[in-house]
Order: sequence, then structure tokens, then C-alpha cells
Amino acid sequence: MMRTMNRPRPATRSRIKAAFLSMLRTIPLQKVHITKLCQKAKISRATFYANYTDVCEVLAETIDDALSLMHDKDALQYAEMLQKIWDIVAQNDLAAFKAFDREGLPPPNRIIDFPRYHPLFLDDETFFIVSERIFAWEKKPFADLLMGRTDMSREEAENILRFLISGTLAVNRRLGWKKTDEWYRMQLQVLRFVMNGYLGLTGGSEPGSR
Repeated sequence: MMRTMNRPRPATRSRIKAAFLSMLRTIPLQKVHITKLCQKAKISRATFYANYTDVCEVLAETIDDALSLMHDKDALQYAEMLQKIWDIVAQNDLAAFKAFDREGLPPPNRIIDFPRYHPLFLDDETFFIVSERIFAWEKKPFADLLMGRTDMSREEAENILRFLISGTLAVNRRLGWKKTDEWYRMQLQVLRFVMNGYLGLTGGSEPGSR
């Protein structure tokens, strides 16, 4: 449906997205209909269509809102981020890892720090869509980095990233999206696994090395 001539308003869009996330806590995406969403947000259908074309557009913008909080990085920044992670993970010290700045972790790990967006991971359909959008945000710097350190093709490097994103999100989901001691221990072990796999692929070359 075409949007009405009413002008979209940031405050209204935020209200719609908040209502959308609230609904996802109790019902799957396929049951989030525009009529119910309008009722939840206390707006008219005309107001909804002045801001969005459909629920899928609301979902896409909500996901991008979440990802924008975690910053996209170029290849050099990505390498610097990984080097900081390596330095902490190599210690294999849970206390040091827990004290590590959360903004130093990759997006699939950091997103746990934004509870308002956890409903995006409660539904199988939205879980897959979020995974794909994280992939879209991260694939270039990750692939550029891996291709620069190995003989991998871009497709191979991107598939490694898909594996890492899906696995990390699945672990977070299994642990209930809560930063318990178990979560920290599991994240540390997963990152140790990733680190050693990376070093094996690159012959011991760390991300920040030239």
C-alpha cells in the first residue's frame, strides 16, 4: 500500500517500533498484524502508513536501530578490535574477560547488552532475519581481513562469518540472553576456539600484524 501524504515523524516511528518489540515478546512475527500494532501503539492505520509500508519495514528498521548501536568498522578497525579481544582471550582469565569493555566484542556478543532488542531473537523467523542483517553489516570488514591473512576466497571468508554469527547467536539464545557467569564462561571458550582457528588458518598471524 502507498504511504499517505502525512509526514513521517521520528517520535511516531519510535512509538511504533516500541509497540512492535513489545508484541514480539508474546507472539510470533507472523501474528503481528498492522491492525493490532496500531492498537498497541495507539495510532490510526493512516498514521502507520504515513511512516511504514508494512510490518516487514518496521522489522528491518528496528534491526538496523539495534545494529547501529554497535558500530560498523572498516577492515583496519576490525583488525584492531580483534587484536584487543585476542589479548584478553589469550589470558584465559574469566575475571579479566568479564571486566573487558563490552564495546570491544563483536556485534553477536554485544547485542545482549540491549535488552529492549532481545524480542528480535525469540521468534525463529526474526532470529534468522537478524542473523542475515548482522552478516550484511559485518561481511565486508571481516572478509577483507580474512582474505588479507589467508588464501581464502571472499565467498569462503563470508561463509566463515555466517558460521560465527549463527553459532554465537544460538549460544546467546540457549543461555536466555542473560549475562550470567555461565554466559561469560561460554563466550570465553567460544572466542578461544575462534582465536585458535584463526591462528591456524593464518599460520599464527594475529589480526593486527602486518
